[in-house]
Amino acid sequence: MKQEHIFIPEAVFPISKKRLMMQYLRWLPAKLGLINKTAFLFQIKKINPDDIFLVSYPKSGNTWLRFILAYLKNGTSTTINFHELENIVPDVYVSKEIIDNQSSGRIIKTHDIFFEGYPRVIYIYRDYRDALISYYHFVLAYQFFSGTFSEFIRSNIVLRHGSWKQHIKAMKMYQKQNHDKILVLSYESLLNNFNETIEGINRFCGFKTPLNIELLKEKTSFTELKKIENEFGSRFMSNTKQNFVREGKSGGWKEFYSKEDLEFLYSDKELISLMNELGYSI
Repeated sequence: MKQEHIFIPEAVFPISKKRLMMQYLRWLPAKLGLINKTAFLFQIKKINPDDIFLVSYPKSGNTWLRFILAYLKNGTSTTINFHELENIVPDVYVSKEIIDNQSSGRIIKTHDIFFEGYPRVIYIYRDYRDALISYYHFVLAYQFFSGTFSEFIRSNIVLRHGSWKQHIKAMKMYQKQNHDKILVLSYESLLNNFNETIEGINRFCGFKTPLNIELLKEKTSFTELKKIENEFGSRFMSNTKQNFVREGKSGGWKEFYSKEDLEFLYSDKELISLMNELGYSI
């Protein structure tokens, strides 16, 4: 899949002058294929062979899974807050310095589908209808958007990191070609089959930390994550005064969409096919 640069508002994710200069000097080598193009696009120094990229369409469980991975990596003996999370499973958009300072064993969060540049991938997907609702609340809180939900699902914002269809198709292509390098999870599997799903993650990542799944489940529950966010804060709360962690439930779309909005989504036959293939009934 062709790589395209995704522009992130500088007001939210500021880039240092030093990093901008680094990008300027690397532009021609990247264009000529002399340096890793994905590293260039993400404005980080390099991508290591043992890196794992945590990828998802926005609001599909990425942050929840980041906390799970952080505890699997570091153990459950202490409580991890949102600020500490950036040091363990950094966000490629806001924690470039942290990523550059980590030498190995990195797990990097992203929403971009640059699969050909990822050595290994954990991909999490969610029912598109639920993801859109969560995404809508996010952009409202950050004031990226001020319209109705009906206007939102018809806007270009939902395409910012590629459409949900592009995400799923790119994931499936990578999985077909590199099945041993990708672990594909559904948001719903974490909700409904937590223990089994965690065991699969642990095997894929090769973590050696002693695992207490029940304690992990408790520490990464939405109730606990919201409590931690209220106590210690988060980047999201600093910018919006609202919680990043919301309800976390599945199937809430049934009470949210108008008939016209569902008809709009379901007019895309390829989308319907992909949703059915993943078990999301129409």
